[in-house]
Amino acid sequence: MNDDDLRDMFQAQRRDDARRAPPFRAMWKKEKRSPWRFIAPIATLAAAAAVFVVWCGTKQMTASAPPPAAVAQVIAPEWDPAPLDFLLDTPGLAALSGTPDFGKGE
Repeated sequence: MNDDDLRDMFQAQRRDDARRAPPFRAMWKKEKRSPWRFIAPIATLAAAAAVFVVWCGTKQMTASAPPPAAVAQVIAPEWDPAPLDFLLDTPGLAALSGTPDFGKGE
């Protein structure tokens, strides 16, 4: 193939593409617009405003309302914050003064 053959093939391809492509005006100007184009942003803003109003109302209610009179108290058993402290008890500080010698105390 030489350059002239390639040029002719590309021009034929361009003509074929141009023939199949719709006119620019038909692509640019749509006659019917979807209603979702306007409904979706409005619904999103309405939902955000509703969440904001509920959030502000809840925050205001908790700040100004007294606590309910009949609140159930959970009775918890005595809780030990360190149930495994006994593992830290050592027989004496002498045991920690050096490295252990295993097998020499026999």
